Amino acid sequence: MTYESYKTNLIDALSKAADQNNAALKTDKQMKVNQTDMDSVCLMPHGSTIARVYYVEPLYQDYRNGQTMDQQIKDIVDDMRQHERLKMKLDLDAAKIRERAYPQLISALKNKEILKHVPYRMIGDDLAVIARITIGEGSCILTHSILQRFELSECEVLDAAIRNQEETPYTLDSLEHTVSDLVESEKVYGTENTQENGKMLVLTNLNKVYGAAEILNRRAMSEATQILNGDFFILPSSIHETLLIPVQGEDIYNLKEIVRSVNQTEVAVQDQLSDSVYYYDSHMHEVINTDHMVYRDGLLCEADKQSQHRSCHM
Repeated sequence: MTYESYKTNLIDALSKAADQNNAALKTDKQMKVNQTDMDSVCLMPHGSTIARVYYVEPLYQDYRNGQTMDQQIKDIVDDMRQHERLKMKLDLDAAKIRERAYPQLISALKNKEILKHVPYRMIGDDLAVIARITIGEGSCILTHSILQRFELSECEVLDAAIRNQEETPYTLDSLEHTVSDLVESEKVYGTENTQENGKMLVLTNLNKVYGAAEILNRRAMSEATQILNGDFFILPSSIHETLLIPVQGEDIYNLKEIVRSVNQTEVAVQDQLSDSVYYYDSHMHEVINTDHMVYRDGLLCEADKQSQHRSCHM
C-alpha cells in the first residue's frame, strides 16, 4: 500500500473508531522542530480541550514493518483514553504549568514558523529559547494559546522554565568519557569533580533530552568555568547537548568549519541546533555568538557590545 493509500484508509478507520469512542477526529499538518509540516491525525474526546496527536508517517513505517492497521487503531484508541485519564488527573492550572515548565533550545533560523506561535527569547542571531511542559512521561511545547487559556505571560513562563532547570541535575563530563563510556556513571552536579583541566566537556541534562538548554544554567556554566580555567567556546553539538572547549589555543574559524561539517554529515536534521560557535564570558555571564567577535591585539573580543541581540546575559 502506498503512503497516500495508507493515509486515506487510516483516516477512514480512525473516523469510525472516533465515533464509537465519543471523540472527534481532525486531520492536520503539524510543525516539528527543524522539520517541515508532517501529516497528523488528532483525536479529541468530546468535552475535552486538548487533542491527542498522532503522526502518519511513523505509523506508515510501522505498517510496512508488519504491524496491522487494526492493531494500530486499537493502540491509538487505548492511548487516547489513557491520555485523557492522565489529563483529568493532572488538572492543569497556571501554578502547575509554571511548576512543570522547562526550557528547550532550538534553531531560530530553521523554526521561524514555530516561533510565530510560541513565547521565546533569542540568544545570538540563530538560537531561541522556548518552553515545554511535562505531561506524564511526555511533554509538549507551550504555545501562546495555552498561555492565554491560563492567563500566563510569556515572561513568567520562560523565567519559570529556566528557574526550574537550575533546580534539577545536569551532567558535565569529558568528551573522552562520554564517547568511550569508560566510567560507570556520569558526573552529576553536586558530586566529586573528576575532570581534568583543559579537556573538552559535554554538557547536557540528566536524561539527555533537550539538554543543550543547560547553557542557560548558571550553576552548570560556573562549574564549567572552574574546570576549564576561564572562558570557553560552546559548540552546539545538537539540541540535546553542547561541547565546551577552553579558549586557549583554539582557532575560532576552524571550530566553525568543524561544526558545519558535523551538522551536514553526522547530526540528524531534527536534532541540529546551529552552525555557529558561541563564547561564554565568565565575568559577564554572557553567551555570545562568535560571528560577532573579532581578534584585537591577540585577544578575542565582541565586535559590537551595544547590540542586545548578539549575546544573552545569564
